[in-house]
Amino acid sequence: MLHKLPLIVATAMIYLLVETYIAFARPISVPSPEALALSKDTQALRVLAQHQVGTLTRCESLVLAEALAGKVAICSVFAPKDRVVTGVFLKWILTDPKAATFINHTVVSIENASINDTVMLEGAEVSPPVLFTDSTLTSLFVNRSVLKGGLTISKSRLSNLYFGQSQLSDLSVKDSSLSSTLSLVDSDTKSLSVSGSVLRNVDVATSTFDTVSFEKVTIDCLRFSPSTVRANLQFIDSWTKNKADFAGLKIEGQFMVDKSHFLASPDSCGTEFRDSNSDMQ
Repeated sequence: MLHKLPLIVATAMIYLLVETYIAFARPISVPSPEALALSKDTQALRVLAQHQVGTLTRCESLVLAEALAGKVAICSVFAPKDRVVTGVFLKWILTDPKAATFINHTVVSIENASINDTVMLEGAEVSPPVLFTDSTLTSLFVNRSVLKGGLTISKSRLSNLYFGQSQLSDLSVKDSSLSSTLSLVDSDTKSLSVSGSVLRNVDVATSTFDTVSFEKVTIDCLRFSPSTVRANLQFIDSWTKNKADFAGLKIEGQFMVDKSHFLASPDSCGTEFRDSNSDMQ
């Protein structure tokens, strides 16, 4: 056995040399200039955010990184307590001029998040499209603002959605529930589209639209007081539980109703509904 020892040692040395050569011969993965720049921007944006709003939640940190990359921030990878996004953070990332220099031409898309406090945008100009999916929101108030990329709410739950003296390229509510009021006052929206959703109140006053569409929607109370639809207004397979008010509504295109049910009656929403909307303004 001893006479075989030099052979065993030599074999082991050869094996070690071969493995070492293979390890060093493997190509080293070098990040692309684009990836390096993105990582640098993410760090810079995170420092800026923390300076403005404080310590970020894990979901908020992901929103920053994915907004820079133009991707969806999917917060379901975190525990429920880490999926929180604050109203202060949302207001900052959507309206702060310095933040806009990083994400002005991408998208702010958030999935599986909990926004537990009110988001208020006042006198803001938001360029990127904003999307909430499978999320919970308390209330979003947009006043005297411009949402160039529009707003989409999908498979989400919220209380109030209010727009006053604002402009939107499009407002889309899909497969969602709204427990209080969707309100547009003195606003201009190219496209209002609501589908597969349950809304308690819809209140539209002195506003203009290119098109308005409700499809597979249930509404407790609907009021379209003096407003203008420049093209078509359509209700498809929708239901208004109480009465609908279309007093003073001007439709320059077609009013199309298919498989829908509502009763048109002035002032059907009552004083309580009017008071709840005046409190938002």
